[in-house]
Amino acid sequence: MPETTTEDLLADVAGSVAVGQTFEGRPGIRVIPVHPEQEEQVAQICQLAQTHHWNVVPVGRGGWWRGIGSKTDSPVTVTLHTDRLSRITDYSPGDMIVSVQSGMPLAQLQEELQPYQQMLALDPPCRPDSTLGGLVAQAAYGPSRVGYGTLRDMVTGLRVVLASGDVIKVGSTVVKNVAGYDLPKLFIGSRGSLGIITECTFKLKPIPRHRELYKVTGSAEDIARVHSEIMAAALTVSALEMVEPGEGHGGGDSGGWTLLVGCDENAGAARSQYQRLQQMCGAVPVEILQNSEVAEFWSDYRQNLADASTVIRVQSVPNQMVPLAHRLRRALQAAGLDARYSFTLSDGVGKIYSGEQDFERVRLLVETLARESDPWATAREIEQLPREMPWDAQTAESRRVHAGETLLMQRIKEVYDPQGIFNPGIYARGM
Repeated sequence: MPETTTEDLLADVAGSVAVGQTFEGRPGIRVIPVHPEQEEQVAQICQLAQTHHWNVVPVGRGGWWRGIGSKTDSPVTVTLHTDRLSRITDYSPGDMIVSVQSGMPLAQLQEELQPYQQMLALDPPCRPDSTLGGLVAQAAYGPSRVGYGTLRDMVTGLRVVLASGDVIKVGSTVVKNVAGYDLPKLFIGSRGSLGIITECTFKLKPIPRHRELYKVTGSAEDIARVHSEIMAAALTVSALEMVEPGEGHGGGDSGGWTLLVGCDENAGAARSQYQRLQQMCGAVPVEILQNSEVAEFWSDYRQNLADASTVIRVQSVPNQMVPLAHRLRRALQAAGLDARYSFTLSDGVGKIYSGEQDFERVRLLVETLARESDPWATAREIEQLPREMPWDAQTAESRRVHAGETLLMQRIKEVYDPQGIFNPGIYARGM
């Protein structure tokens, strides 16, 4: 009898149609794509992986970065695609709660919610087909985090398949739940290293009836001053994002910066807020967009950043974000490197997006950002590199993560994934 292959074992679980063409990832590593359509199939695949010492890398509807999560002795990596897990499993418009399988694209969920005038208040720069499970696993966010919070505020519950094949349910399907540990937050941002997210439950928000966006364009000093005054005045804003002039409609000016101030209040409150902002800005020009113009602007903004092949996140204290961004831009321009910028000033977090594809230029980009941000940034993380690019160095550095916390993270990894089959090496220090 012919020997049973890895592909045969996977086909027995998910069906032959669900198993894709095997290819070589890094040298000596066979990559086998599989597309299960049921949570039970995901569980059985994880059981097989643990038994046969395969690696498992969860993938939404996009590709995967072969350079990260590939510190392994296993010759087989199973890329577990969630694109066939794409149903709404429960929706209560009255409670503004929805449960959805992890492979559903964010854009599709927003379309399903729109007739009820509800939305998931999440707007990361990503492809339209980016899946909810992938966004949760990456702790993705966009400019609206200032007004609506992050996924840690939106996710009330998750279903997760562990390496053993056990399915656990963490959190709940109700908003008010304070019993026990808040375990969903453990998996948000875990990047597929602790388990496979198969279902997410979210708190929803009503779609604003009126939206305005104010574009304040000036020098770095102007933007820092206006931002400081906005924070001191405690204006109710839905976004407070600093980008290059022209960002969102292609191209930019290498001189000053634009502060994007979002307002989702009613028309009267928005008018009052705009007048207060004009007083703060003085001679600094302010452009106003309303309703459909706002939607078009943010759509262009996300599309212009979503095609980046390299994404690096930096964090610092809020009052240092403007000088940090200005320093980084000068350094990258001097090196002749492609980069776009989006900094959430009030939250002290920013991202640099680059379309550079040449590996040496990407390394120069990473090294330049590391060197120039070191005196200012409290944390730095590589979120994405070109798909084929190998990377063996650390992907994250943080002054706020101490040895004891790293040890705790490693122990959590050992509890949930004792054999290290899920995305090995995805975190700094080889976790």
